[in-house]
Order: sequence, then structure tokens, then C-alpha cells
Amino acid sequence: GRSQHAPALGLTWAIAPETLEVSVTTGAAQVRHADGGSQRGLNDTEVGAKWRVRDGGERGLSLTLAPTVVAPSAADGIGDGRWRYVVPVIAQLQRGSMTYVANAGWSDSFAGGAGEVSLSVLAERRLSERLAVGVELFGAAPASDWAAGRLDANLGARFTLKPGLELQALVGRSVAAGDDGPATLGRLALECAF
Repeated sequence: GRSQHAPALGLTWAIAPETLEVSVTTGAAQVRHADGGSQRGLNDTEVGAKWRVRDGGERGLSLTLAPTVVAPSAADGIGDGRWRYVVPVIAQLQRGSMTYVANAGWSDSFAGGAGEVSLSVLAERRLSERLAVGVELFGAAPASDWAAGRLDANLGARFTLKPGLELQALVGRSVAAGDDGPATLGRLALECAF
């Protein structure tokens, strides 16, 4: 198996609060391979937008589009060196302290290719005003070869340090990983909203 750890920094600007925001995310990555070798370096940079098409409020269904461009800023061996785009559609439902999210997306390189389909489901519980924990299943596969896909099971937490500043952590394990074999994932991110 292999493991990947990625501290990240995300900056988010609200263009229209609760409706439209843009963000830039980058960070460092460390990949440890099963053979004992490892690689460290800069990860790819993502520039994206989130547009809430439908706001369901406290108890209704909200729909969001979140197109993202991925710039190949990663070090050799960490990224694939290609400009890519991702176009997910996100459905969210609030029920008391629980939030349920479903995400379906399409991604491809700007040079073209087979493209990749991704699906995820998340259940998150708010434990306090500042702390939320969640579990997620995430799957992705090339559109032309579903057998080469992967499925990750993740456990995450979000802690609000102060309004507009959030610390996010994730640990996960691929339960089916296609050709790469099983992987352990870790991510620590600091998100600043302006």
C-alpha cells in the first residue's frame, strides 16, 4: 500500500454571501510508497467557485455547482502535470445537527481524454458551535474503465478557530484502489474566508 499526507491552505472570498464564493487551495504533499520510498513537494493548485443554485434553508434541499480548475503546480511524482477541470453538482440536506451531502462530478484534462466520474456521500454531525465530525465514502473511476476506479472511506473533522478561520482534518483508507493498491490518506487544512 501507500500513504499520502497533505497539509493545505485554502483562501475563500464570498462574492455574494451564502450564494457565490471563489477559492484558491494549495499546499504541500508527502507520498510514502509501499517499497519504503517517499516523495515530498508542492501539491497542485486549485482555483474554484461555489454557486448555490438553490438554497433549501434549515430543512430543505440545497443544490450547488462547484466548477474548479486544477493547475499543475505539483512536484514531479506527486501530480500528473496536466491542467484539469472538475465540475461537481452537490446536494445538501440539513436535519437538526446532522448535514447530509451527495456529490456527483466529472473531471478531465484540458487536453482531453477519457475523463473521470466521481461520487461521494457524507454524513456530518455538529457536536458544538465550533466542532463538527463526519464520515464519507468517495469513489472515482475513469469513464472508460470502471474496474480501475477507487473507493475511499474517510473520517473528518472541522473546528472553527474564529469566524472565517477553520481547521480541517481528514484520515481515510482506500477500500478499493484499482491499479495503485490500497492507500492511507491524511489531510490537514487551514481555510481562511474573507
